[in-house]
Amino acid sequence: MTLVLQGTAIVGELTLALALEAADAERIAVVGPNGAGKSSIIHLLAGLLALDTGRLEVAGNLWDEPDGHHWVPAADRRVGVVFQDHRLFQHLTVLDNVAFGLRCRGTPRRQADASAAAWLERVELADRRNDHPGDLSGGQRQRTALARALAAEPEVLLLDEPFAAADAAVRPLLRSLVQSQPARHVVMTTHDADDLRGLADRVLVVDDGRLRIDDLHQPAAPFLRELMGA
Repeated sequence: MTLVLQGTAIVGELTLALALEAADAERIAVVGPNGAGKSSIIHLLAGLLALDTGRLEVAGNLWDEPDGHHWVPAADRRVGVVFQDHRLFQHLTVLDNVAFGLRCRGTPRRQADASAAAWLERVELADRRNDHPGDLSGGQRQRTALARALAAEPEVLLLDEPFAAADAAVRPLLRSLVQSQPARHVVMTTHDADDLRGLADRVLVVDDGRLRIDDLHQPAAPFLRELMGA
């Protein structure tokens, strides 16, 4: 196993008991009711929240271990994130948003821009490269956020309801991009049964602060049964 998230995290009034292990190239889906802690798990992996106990380890490297006072800041984690609210930089063009992660790693501007332009082609937004996020629809902003995350060539790709705002017609394209990208791990939250069928190798249900493995084909958790129409 090359991604390990174990321990507890206190988020407001919620205490999360975490036990997540993922192998290379495995895509993990985390589902559960609103407020159950799904987005908090994404934030823990991204370095926006810290564990209270336990450890987070990726490819043998410790990212978070409270007992050992070990912490890798978000900026130093090779992570790409698509947030529910996109979090694009409003003062930057679409192209500069997508190139941002590469530029932060020291990639020369011309090379970063070329990679960003290629990703905008792949998400069918090449004609909006010089626009700003405020000029885009919600679905276009979500596609820009996905392109930014994928262009950064992340070791871990984190997707928080990644296609919720996208038009139904482009969702298959976006899923295919996630399927084909080379991140070592993918962890996503979703309320979409098609995302689970098309992307998830394994599904975890979070409820009452606990993560439990479930089966897409014979779901045990009532929430997952309802989501899958079982």
